[in-house]
Amino acid sequence: MLRHAVLFLLTASYLTAQSDHGFGAVKPVPLPDLIGLDHRGHEVSLRELLRERRTAIQFIFTDCPTTCPLLGSLFKRVEKALPPSEQQPQLLTITVDPARDTPTRLSAWLATFHHTPRWTALRFSPGDLNKLLRTLGIPPGPAVAHSLQIFLADSAGRYVARTTALPSAAQVVTALREQPVTPTHPGAHIYGSKSDLHATIDGEPLEPFAARCANCHGQDRAGRTEGELKVPGLLPEHLLIAQPRRGGPSSAYTETTFCQSLQSGRDPAGVQFSSVMPRYQLDPRTCHTLWQFLTTQP
Repeated sequence: MLRHAVLFLLTASYLTAQSDHGFGAVKPVPLPDLIGLDHRGHEVSLRELLRERRTAIQFIFTDCPTTCPLLGSLFKRVEKALPPSEQQPQLLTITVDPARDTPTRLSAWLATFHHTPRWTALRFSPGDLNKLLRTLGIPPGPAVAHSLQIFLADSAGRYVARTTALPSAAQVVTALREQPVTPTHPGAHIYGSKSDLHATIDGEPLEPFAARCANCHGQDRAGRTEGELKVPGLLPEHLLIAQPRRGGPSSAYTETTFCQSLQSGRDPAGVQFSSVMPRYQLDPRTCHTLWQFLTTQP
């Protein structure tokens, strides 16, 4: 009786919440390259499975009598709403009880929802499962405490969005059909000087609009040439790969040398920057955020 009462309350909450719980974007995080067993007993690389396909991910265990059937029913409705011609989006169910959920049990669980090839179930070793959960921001715990959220991976295999508990099928379908908009990296605001930067040229302070990195290096950070002035790019390949700079020896930046260079006006090999390059006074936290933006965002 108690089990049925709990299921009734969860179902009522689910139906009430369906119109409210859409996806919220997160800073993209690459999902770990793990090897698991799918519901057919085949070894599957998570990275290969996610490649070039947007994927909705849920967590269940097959003995779960309450919320897991609701999660399965949700994905069944998502399958039904995605036209057969839409081959790219896919659904992924991952068990949080790998000790008991064998491929045979996962296959039987999927069969209750008359799944199509678009929908895969996976089990990972306990250690790999915990690694995946931590990547998604889920604290590992007992199977009964599994997340009721749906997680979205983009076609590059990155975790990019999540819902609150038990969203509607329509919201999952929309997220699978559309590439989600990811939040702006905070370093982008520093690069574009939407926050004020303190910089000087020849010891004279610059107006904030004149100190914008994007003014010279470009919004795309690819660098540019104006007359005889060649402004280097600030993409990851420009900063992290050793190369000759301004006629000097090859060098690559680290976060420490990058922050030092902004203040001193010399690159890691000691070569002087152009006189048109401002000297910046950035606190360590601001410089760290800018460095992370420049070296992690394509």
